[in-house]
Amino acid sequence: MLGEPEDFWGKLAFDEECRQLTWHPLVDHCVDVAAVFEAILEKTLLRRRLARLGGLEDLDSVQVARLCVLAVLHDAGKTAIGFQNKKEKYLERRLAFPCFTCGHVQEMVALVANDSPYPEMTRSWEVLSLDELDAWVEGGEVESLLIAAICHHGRPFPRQASLDQRNWSPRGGLDPFAGMAKLVAAARRAFPSAFGSGGKPLPAAAAFQHTFCGILTLADWLGSDTSFFPFSEPGDGDRLPRARSIAAAAISRIGLDSGGLRYPAVAQRAGDFAALAGNPPRASQRALFELPAGGPGTIVVFEAPTGAGKTEGAFAHWARLFAAGQVDGLYFALPTRTAATQIFERLRALAGALFPERRPVLVPAIPGYAGSESPDLPALPEDGVRWDEEPGEERIWACERPKRYMAGTVVVGTIDQVLLAALAVKHNTLRAAPLLRHLLVVDEVHASDLYMNRILEEVLRRHVAAGGHALLM
Repeated sequence: MLGEPEDFWGKLAFDEECRQLTWHPLVDHCVDVAAVFEAILEKTLLRRRLARLGGLEDLDSVQVARLCVLAVLHDAGKTAIGFQNKKEKYLERRLAFPCFTCGHVQEMVALVANDSPYPEMTRSWEVLSLDELDAWVEGGEVESLLIAAICHHGRPFPRQASLDQRNWSPRGGLDPFAGMAKLVAAARRAFPSAFGSGGKPLPAAAAFQHTFCGILTLADWLGSDTSFFPFSEPGDGDRLPRARSIAAAAISRIGLDSGGLRYPAVAQRAGDFAALAGNPPRASQRALFELPAGGPGTIVVFEAPTGAGKTEGAFAHWARLFAAGQVDGLYFALPTRTAATQIFERLRALAGALFPERRPVLVPAIPGYAGSESPDLPALPEDGVRWDEEPGEERIWACERPKRYMAGTVVVGTIDQVLLAALAVKHNTLRAAPLLRHLLVVDEVHASDLYMNRILEEVLRRHVAAGGHALLM
């Protein structure tokens, strides 16, 4: 929408050349993100991976709807007056009252989790219906899942963060709690089954909360991308149907949803090693190729001398798992950038043999290398790629930021991109969650030192606990 925001805004854009401010309503942005989150759970293996980390085989439709409601509330902190004041730097005007600004993550954590007897905290629980939502989670732990949603910017915040009461008092025609009430109302309209009786409680396990946060963070990054989700315009009507349509197309385009690649011819080729590799399998390759492709949570060790065709064997192993619906993608981890670049080109050729009709989204998880489907592209600038697309070219969304790498279908990169998922670094959940849907292949695993191996053990522990598959070579 063009001009000064008339309500709570979720996204702003400023055209300095035309001196124009455009804005996207907060409710519509939150619906966009919830639609992406819903699509990810419906179209990928991440729903089952998330469920297993909570001790369940799968999530039912009511549980999914309840997680989507929490996804709608992820940006509730943007109703803070200090956050809404940020538009003033674009409007270049002075308010009649002191113009302070703030973020929206720490401020919201302080509001819902602070034990101090602030009346604002009590009102937030009432407006957000948290007492009602408590029954959704084992042990009444909805607060922890809500905080996991709020902390979608990559790091947790202390539950005892200081609360600035100015943020939650009506000012400038805006009432923060009225804004929150609009979000809750939108969530009730979009996901009515969440608020009905019945449905199994959501798990309260820490691994479940972390993975939920990672999936939601990925959904927020994608739902905030204006090349997929344009700002609302006056007269658009209900945002949800459009958001759902865009979300389904977006996760397919970037390679997150790879279900469309499982057509019958792929299953047939996946069962024919010679068709994939161009030659009959050697003894070690045959042993790997004949392993069962069913069942969750496996680690396979593949040992063979150099030149024995381990790369082709690993790809064939992945092809069978993929055709059987056991994995959605592949992450091939190597110790060096040089090795990753070389293997990327080999896997590009193998992917062409498996998918001659429709190439999957191949991602080089090598910072500074723009490869993807266009190896002649220049190295990435420090602030990420600005893809100048020619007609017919796909935008390789996962290549643009290292934290997005795991969103592709066939990803080749260095082992450090995997290890960062198990370290206490910003956005580790954004790396860890989508990795769970891949077959994780670690080449030259013996080349890692003790420190790296210990981190890898933690990655593998989570991977298998979620029902994922790994291959160590």
